[in-house]
Amino acid sequence: MLISYKGYTGNMDVDIEENIIYGEVIDIKDIITFEGKTPQEAKKDFERRVDRYLEFCRDIGQEPDKPFSGKIHLRTTGENHRKISLAAAKTGKSINSWIDEALSRAAEETLRGNDNQESKLTKFTEKDKAIIKEQLFNEQRSRVNDFYEGIKSFLKYDDEDTHLEVMCKLEPLITGNSNPENVETSRESKPKVANTH
Repeated sequence: MLISYKGYTGNMDVDIEENIIYGEVIDIKDIITFEGKTPQEAKKDFERRVDRYLEFCRDIGQEPDKPFSGKIHLRTTGENHRKISLAAAKTGKSINSWIDEALSRAAEETLRGNDNQESKLTKFTEKDKAIIKEQLFNEQRSRVNDFYEGIKSFLKYDDEDTHLEVMCKLEPLITGNSNPENVETSRESKPKVANTH
């Protein structure tokens, strides 16, 4: 959990074995730690430690380490620099403003955890989902046919109805779909079975 005070950010965590909440200021080079038995105690200790740190720096005549100066030195390729420049010009912004907005958006998405597979799947339209479903069904059907072709020479009976019955019984086992409706659909769609006898 992140907490803030006077521009400094603390990252709080729980130590279950020691039964304490502890943390550290995360955006400076100097080390400032804090702890407490409750979140309120830990937050109070965080604020007290930041105040002490600022006092200590003042007493010894040293500038306190500042949380993030707001300056980022960015290295990129010439081609990326060109693309960034064109994109910034197209939106009527300076390169710095465009990069700041783009990076802020990316950081927000990452911090919210939106960069996961599930959120990408929700972007599919109903038509896309139907196409994917059909493709998956066809792939499963193909696997059943391949499996059946491999074992049909071992079947005792030679008539097509028996072969279809075997196919319909095998399909749910191979595809992992034991829905009886799908088995009935399989019988209606009657896959073509080449008679090798």
